[in-house]
Amino acid sequence: MRRRIATAGSLLCPLGLLASALVHAEPLTLSVEGWGQSYRPAALVNLEARAHAYPWITAETQVWTGGLPREDRLGGDVVVLAAHVREPTGHVDARAGRFVLTTGAVRPVHLDGGGVRVQAEGGSALELFGGVPVLPRFSRRAYDWLVGGRASQRFSRWGVLGASYVERRSRGVEVDEEVGADAVIYPLRNLDLSGRLSYDLVSRGLSELLASASLGNVEQRVELFGSLRNVSLILPATSLFSVLSDANSVQAGASGRYRVAPRLRLGAVAAYRGLGSLHGVRLRLDATLWLDDEGKGAIEGALTRDGIEGQRWTGLRALLYRDLLEQLRMLAELELVRADEAAQGARLWPWGRLSLRYAFLSQWQLSVGAEGSASPQFVQLFQALVRLAYVGALP
Repeated sequence: MRRRIATAGSLLCPLGLLASALVHAEPLTLSVEGWGQSYRPAALVNLEARAHAYPWITAETQVWTGGLPREDRLGGDVVVLAAHVREPTGHVDARAGRFVLTTGAVRPVHLDGGGVRVQAEGGSALELFGGVPVLPRFSRRAYDWLVGGRASQRFSRWGVLGASYVERRSRGVEVDEEVGADAVIYPLRNLDLSGRLSYDLVSRGLSELLASASLGNVEQRVELFGSLRNVSLILPATSLFSVLSDANSVQAGASGRYRVAPRLRLGAVAAYRGLGSLHGVRLRLDATLWLDDEGKGAIEGALTRDGIEGQRWTGLRALLYRDLLEQLRMLAELELVRADEAAQGARLWPWGRLSLRYAFLSQWQLSVGAEGSASPQFVQLFQALVRLAYVGALP
């Protein structure tokens, strides 16, 4: 009963805004999107509403329902149920409800709570947030909560510096407390430097470090990147997955892309990968050939070599999309992976997808697709996907 009430209630936030707009004869922009799949039948409905008379208020909800793993029954849950209020001048915005929080060096958190952000004229900003980490079906545990904030400063066109803090408790016990810093700097034209780090105050260690430097533009670009993640510090101390590995994950390398002709772009990635005492490489070569100047069709191909000791594989990928009619697009994609070591007696694992997308009445879009694959997890798997979306204004 609680799940049904929560699922129905999740629609009231946008629908309440819809009803208010209709009563006052105000135009309303509505975005509705539904997804469905055949394997473990599941559906996801996303609804967003905005009244033109109050453009600074947005309501959004996202509801999931479908078959539960290892259970012969349907379940459901609310993924997003939130209202976002933005002050017309852009100096203050706030949100409340159920949403995914992402800011600065704070890793994404699914939260029941709220947050507010204040932006000053000089580029200074302060963000505060708090709430309860989401548990399935609006479940609760006593004394679960999360609080934190981020302060940042924008320096004209040179970049942004930020500092974050977050604390999380489970049943009243501190399981995560971190400080972090993030930066995006533009020292020269077409040169971007970015990075973020998080330090765990509970276990006293560096939990995550990410850095990148890129030079170029949309047509041609080169990037150097590196990352260090300590899984045992990233996961909460109470997580069951925290006992699986305490090895550091390291990656460092370079990537680039270059448009060698008006319709041909080449790309490459080369990186070192490490997980504890295991080592490996990640290599990728890809190409995109557009079939026309308007980008209505293209052929893409990629060759990938990836993995660490004991888990290495080589993969081929080909993709073709083409606008058959002005409103109808076809997409076909095929991947073939060959593992260095056999799993379940096989080394070759294929995957394919064929889909169509049709836009009609200028505001509706229908997509249908079918895909089949084989992998160490599923010897054979076939499923169909359907998406129906509407974006437009109601009279």
